Amino acid sequence: MDIRLKQFDKLSEEKTLMELDCKKRRMRTLSFRLYDTDGNVLKSFDYKESKWWDTNPDSPVEILFKEVCQ
Repeated sequence: MDIRLKQFDKLSEEKTLMELDCKKRRMRTLSFRLYDTDGNVLKSFDYKESKWWDTNPDSPVEILFKEVCQ
């Protein structure tokens, strides 16, 4: 196994911080973290200037907009 992939043997979860623009129906990712089964951070990414993405009304993300942008 590639040594770079070895650290992900215990990958447990991913947490993503997103920003939603309710008026314009768009979103962007601000950061995300990968955690192992012990709760330790395996990888961490922060985006200083993340691109905005328009959402598709038929996408699963629409559920998030309906809950957050009431």
